[in-house]
Amino acid sequence: MAGHRARVIGPFGLLLKLPALPAATASTLSQKLTILGDGHVLVILLVSLLAAIASLGMYTFIAPLLADPAYGAVRSVTPTCGSGGSAAYWAAS
Repeated sequence: MAGHRARVIGPFGLLLKLPALPAATASTLSQKLTILGDGHVLVILLVSLLAAIASLGMYTFIAPLLADPAYGAVRSVTPTCGSGGSAAYWAAS
């Protein structure tokens, strides 16, 4: 119950204690896309994209192996994120 109170009271404390921030200046789409002209940024984006594809794509190939009784017949290979995902996984079992 204490965690619930903190989630309710916390935002009010932030509103009281945090200073007001000035509004950010608006930028056009062309200004935002200008950064893509930097080769270093493109390399970082490409590596990030490949890492995301690889981490999620692995489940496509490992799922049939884990579902096979010869390899342990794991019921689900869905990744869980944090304690909420783990709790949902165990609640469904």
